Parts: sequence; structure tokens; C-alpha cells
Amino acid sequence: MNSKLMALSLAPALVALVGIAIVGRQHPTGAHQAPVPTRPAVMPRSQTDIPLHIPYEFLFRRIKFLTDRNIPDGRLSALLQEEFGINAKQAERLKQVALLCLEEVGQQDGRAETVIAQRKARYPGGIIRRGQEPPPSPELAAMQLERNAMFLRARASMQGLFSPESFERFDYKVKSRLDSRPAAKKLPVK
Repeated sequence: MNSKLMALSLAPALVALVGIAIVGRQHPTGAHQAPVPTRPAVMPRSQTDIPLHIPYEFLFRRIKFLTDRNIPDGRLSALLQEEFGINAKQAERLKQVALLCLEEVGQQDGRAETVIAQRKARYPGGIIRRGQEPPPSPELAAMQLERNAMFLRARASMQGLFSPESFERFDYKVKSRLDSRPAAKKLPVK
């Protein structure tokens, strides 16, 4: 996959990350008075803000990156075990699922590239005249939904390796990797 396609495939994830950034605010008060917040100074984390497939796409791409850098299997397994609290069998299965999923996604991206090239060919020189904007491609929209579903199917295939409680912990850790904000501190509200 070339770097341009990689950038395009990660663009929706980056937009989602920027879109969920929320900064708490405090109203200015006197120098000796404690601020009286009208809402929490730090918004509580909500994993529902991020589409479910995005954390798994990031995780799988990270695993592929490390695999492509020839990180020894034992070292990668140990890293995954430590980071996600999983055992060696689960770490190996996670690696397999990640690589298979990204292979499937790569094929889907190749098909999308073909559709995009066909659409671009309708506009020689890349010039689109005013009023000539092409309608959104229903085919590309469907392909994007299928691409997202590939990550969700990969996630679902991992569930059989875990008890419900341990999968919930694993899933939480995967999702929380995208939230780079420090843990929310509880502030007293007067």
C-alpha cells in the first residue's frame, strides 16, 4: 500500500480523533476565590464518541508495523501480553487476526482505488467545472462500510478467546489507547 493510500485510509480516523477533543473550561473568578464550574473542568471520557472499528484499526496497524520491522515473535507477544493483560495464546491469535484483517482491508482498498481511478478518469486533467461536481459514490460509501465491518468482524473473532469479563477489559484497553488525555480528575463542585 503506498503512502498516499495509507494517508487516505487513516484520514477518517484522524478526523474522528480531532472531532472528539473536548476541553473543559472554567469561568474566571477573583484571585482568592475558588472557581465555580458550570460544568466539569474535564469532560468524562466516553468511548462511544469513537466508532468501534477505529481503535482496532490502529491496534492492527501497530501490530503490522512491528511485524514488518521484524520484531521477534516472542518480543511482540510479550509486549501485547503486558500492554493488554492477555496470555501468550491470545497474543498470538491477536497477531494472526490483525494481519489477516489488514490483508483483507488491503484488498478492499485496492478495489476502492480502481473505483476512484474510474471516477477520476471522467474528468481529464483533474478539472471539475463549477456545477459539474460529481455526486458522492454510493459504491465507495458501501465499500467504506464493508471496510469498517472487516475490523468489527476481526474484533468479534477475538471474543471466543476470552471470558466475557476479560474481553471487556481487553476491549476497554484497546479503546483507551486512543484517548491521550490524562485521566479525568474529580474536582469538588461548590
